[in-house]
This record gives sequence, structure tokens and C-alpha cells, in this order.
Amino acid sequence: MMAGGEFCGNATRSIAWLSLEGMPGEVRVKASYVEQRLRAGVNANREAFAQMPIYPDLSKIAKDSDASYIVEMEGIVHYIDFTENATKGLSRDEIKDKAAERIKGKRLDQYPAAGVIYAARDEKSIRIEPIVYVRDIDTLYYETACGSGTTALGLVLALEKGESVKDIPIFQPSGMAIKVSVDFDGESFQYAQIQGEVEELNKGIIEIGENAEMSQRDTMLVGEKNV
Repeated sequence: MMAGGEFCGNATRSIAWLSLEGMPGEVRVKASYVEQRLRAGVNANREAFAQMPIYPDLSKIAKDSDASYIVEMEGIVHYIDFTENATKGLSRDEIKDKAAERIKGKRLDQYPAAGVIYAARDEKSIRIEPIVYVRDIDTLYYETACGSGTTALGLVLALEKGESVKDIPIFQPSGMAIKVSVDFDGESFQYAQIQGEVEELNKGIIEIGENAEMSQRDTMLVGEKNV
């Protein structure tokens, strides 16, 4: 459950990684803002993957200009901007301000969550700068990685190509890549998935209540033995 109730693909694949202890396999995950249980797991290359909730209907993607698209997904809508040098020379705060103007200008703030994905592509790679707004808690973040934005970009790539795309690496602000795959028959989207490496940063126990401060100190002592 994310702060605004929105779906999170990276959290879904992280949960799969933990539940499978990083070993190849597959589980079904019930995630916020999505009705069906999603496929998630770890592949033979030890990359964590997650099915992404998408609409099959092409009408959920609207071309806004020669270099931009609006992609509606379950729980979030993304504005994909391929404009060359769109963020060149701008600080992160300035990029956020620019994205906020776009979200309000296109009235995307009516959705539970909305993102602006600035995408820079060349012959070898695609890099994104994702800015995500969550309506109910009125937050705007420059994300270090964005699974739904990566998926929305993958849908656009498949639509432009007119066929399925597989394992397209999309480089995130973190420097790591998330690979996106989309099954597309030219008339509808059937399936979308993201996958990539997962790094386990920490282990421990979190307790909330009157003894939270003491529990936090205890966690520091036993954290390496508990998940």
C-alpha cells in the first residue's frame, strides 16, 4: 500500500524477491488499486519481475504532440515526453516545477496519481526522469525509479513499433535499468512486465506504539538476524 493508495510495480517485484528469498520462482500478488492478482517472481537470471496492470484498449493512449503521449493505466496516468533536451540545464526542483505545470495544464491532477516521464532516447539507450504527483496527499516527487512510468513508456514504444517489445532497458535516475516487455498484436495490448536487479539494502523489525523508541534500539541489535 503506497501513501496515496496507488499501485507500485517495484514494490510488487520486491515483495516477490523477498518471498522467494531471491531464488527463481513465481508468486501471485494482490496489490493496491488493482483488482486481479498479478504474476511476480524471480527469473533464471535472478532478476525480479512483476506483471504490470494495463488496459488493452488503444484508446487509453493519446498522442498529445509529435513528441508526447498521455497513457492511462490502472491507478495512475503518465505523460510521456520525448522532447529533445526537455530538462537540459534544469535542476531537480526546476524539473519538478515544470512537471507540475504540465500535470495541471493537462488536468492530470484529477487522477489518483499522475506522472511526467521525460524520456531521452538515442540509438543505444533510453533514460528517463520521472516526476510523480499523488493527488490525495498532494505530493510531488522526483523518483529514483518508476515502474509504472517505465511500463507506460513501453506501451508507447510498442505502439510506435506496431508490435511487441521485449526486455527494453530503461535507465532510471538511480543509474540502474528496468527492462520492460509488452505483448502487442497491433490491435490491443495483452500483457506488460517489468524486471531487473534487486538490491537488498537492510533488514530489521519496525514496531509502532508506546515502546517504539526502545523497539528501534532493539532492532539495531538484532536486525541482522531478523527479516
